[in-house]
Amino acid sequence: MIDIKSFDYSTAQWVLSIIIGVCLTRIYSIVAHHTRYRKETVFYLPYLFLIAQTFLLLLLVWFISPYRYQQVADNNLAFLARIMTDSMAVVFTLVALPDDQILSKNQLNLKSYYHESKRTFMVVFTIWIIFTATMGIFFDPEMLRIRHIANMTITLIVVILMIKFDNDYLHAFIHLFYIVQLIPILLHSDY
Repeated sequence: MIDIKSFDYSTAQWVLSIIIGVCLTRIYSIVAHHTRYRKETVFYLPYLFLIAQTFLLLLLVWFISPYRYQQVADNNLAFLARIMTDSMAVVFTLVALPDDQILSKNQLNLKSYYHESKRTFMVVFTIWIIFTATMGIFFDPEMLRIRHIANMTITLIVVILMIKFDNDYLHAFIHLFYIVQLIPILLHSDY
């Protein structure tokens, strides 16, 4: 029987580079828009941290993808699950950041936008973390499995806090917590 599917990283890399590229372009476009129209924009620190967090998460997805796809190369179902997990990064980005219709408003209040959309982007973020942690629990070395379980638990607590409370300091702190957590992961050669 001839296998016509190509479940390997070289194929997934093309798709992943396009979707991550689209999301990064969205971030660059939004930052440029906010810079260009800063007088018409009411800025909000947790929103700005959310942009930074999203940017770093996309970089992480891209730079750990060779490792992640090699883990599941021999299992078609796991390979498809890995693609679905990485697709959640795209959904999260597109849900968390404002679309062109919202950006076209004369006066853009980022605090209002953030709080109106936080429930949706936090639910998508939670699904993404659960998918990622589940893949890690099944395919990562045993020493990393505890990290995935802890990350999933912390994320569930954080999501509940963020959805329940509208405290600016809490939201800024949580996004900053994720940013500070992501930077060493990106800079360190061992995951």
